[in-house]
Order: sequence, then C-alpha cells, then structure tokens
Amino acid sequence: SLYATTEYLKNMGQTTKLRRHLRLRSIIMIAFFISLAWFVFSIIDGVSGILSSDQVWMFEATMHLNNLFVILGVAILWRPNSNAKDYAMQMELPAMGDDGENELELSCVVPSAGEFDED
Repeated sequence: SLYATTEYLKNMGQTTKLRRHLRLRSIIMIAFFISLAWFVFSIIDGVSGILSSDQVWMFEATMHLNNLFVILGVAILWRPNSNAKDYAMQMELPAMGDDGENELELSCVVPSAGEFDED
C-alpha cells in the first residue's frame, strides 16, 4: 500500500526515496481525481446532454491528456541519471544531526587473515 511504503521510508530515514515516492503518489492521485471528475461529468452529460456533438471530442480528449500526464510524469520521475543505482538495493544513511541520535556505533571486530592458524 502507498501509506505503508510512505511510513516505512519515513521511519528508515530514506529521504531521497521518500521524495520520489511522494511525487509518484501525487501523480497517481491527480490522475485519479481527473478520472473521477471525467466519470461524473460523463454521467451528467449522458442524462442531461450538456455537450453538443461538436464538443464531445474535447471531452474525450481529456482522458487522453490524463494518460499522457501519467506517462510523462512517470518518465520524468524515472529518467536515467547517474544516481539511479542508489535507488535499487542500497540503503540511504540517515542524516547526521547535532543531537547524536543517529550516530553509528561499530561494536563488532572483524577478524583479519593473520588471526587464523592452520592446524
């Protein structure tokens, strides 16, 4: 779900991914509301005949423009760039603040190759 993904990205401090996700969500929501308005107006026009036969093509074109808006929005959002690999599998480190809340603590010791003896 969109809400769960948004909360997950907020909790994990993934600001870049969160910004991209929120932009995608806004594109989807705008397209949904345009489609909903088109649907309601088409029902009203079917009942009362507001549009003449010469104006129907403009009404039909609004859905094509809505589809174009979604396609262009997603294409611009996921355009190729040099940081594209950062969105795939890498976790973004949280921003370090002055409060010390997000400090990293390295407490494990990794053994070196010289510590292993062959018996």
